[in-house]
Amino acid sequence: IHILKGQRRLRRGIAETVDWQQIELDRHDHVIRHNPSEGEALNNLPAQDLVAELHELELDRRAELVRGLDDDKLADVLEEMDDADRVELVTNLEEERIADVLGEMAPDDAADVLKEVGSETAEELLNLMEETDAEDVRRLMTYEDYSAGGMMTTDPVILDPDSSVADALALVRRKELAPALAAQVFICRSPLETP
Repeated sequence: IHILKGQRRLRRGIAETVDWQQIELDRHDHVIRHNPSEGEALNNLPAQDLVAELHELELDRRAELVRGLDDDKLADVLEEMDDADRVELVTNLEEERIADVLGEMAPDDAADVLKEVGSETAEELLNLMEETDAEDVRRLMTYEDYSAGGMMTTDPVILDPDSSVADALALVRRKELAPALAAQVFICRSPLETP
């Protein structure tokens, strides 16, 4: 079932697809109530809003709620958190889960998280990650924090000189691409991969 929320005369409403069991109708078949589960509601919040909500909670409750998030949503949340909250949260979750989440994060952000948790824990988590993801993160961790290497990403948007503007727009509009990466498109001769 599609539910339109926040519909106004001049603006488009936001549609949400839900199971029919979550809907309660009145006698005129108008939606009275949609009761999403707590996990579903959290997964639908933007990462910045979720970070603000989590910041207000005690650590135990925060860890409990985060366990219900999808890996990609938790990756977005960790990227938005401040350092202290991020370390606190990472150290209170299972290592396998954190390794999966780190694999979903941009390599530069994953490297930042691993630098914050200590070298012993970082190495354990790197060993649990997929080898290709861990390789990129390990390379970034060798650089100092505020050096060019420490601030770079391993996944820039790179096109060859024969690419069109439409090609560039198609690449930067991908949902999984972070806005900071989408803000820059590099036009280069071969090779088009980072070293």
